[in-house]
Amino acid sequence: AARRRFVGLALPIELATELRAAADRVFDAARWKRHEPRDLHVTLCFLGDVRDDTVEGLTHALHAALQGIRAPALAVRG
Repeated sequence: AARRRFVGLALPIELATELRAAADRVFDAARWKRHEPRDLHVTLCFLGDVRDDTVEGLTHALHAALQGIRAPALAVRG
């Protein structure tokens, strides 16, 4: 089976909780799809439909390609 996949940057739980609370204040909770803070992320690259049997190889390839590259710093303001 294929599923929609992406490469994402996980958010620290404190920041995700704060962002979720801010969204709750701005958006009508009944009209938007709410996610738990642990599920919030920043999508870096959308891959589209990727077969389940290729995910492990893709994960290893991404880890290998990112070796020695420093993790990005994320700043959220406003």
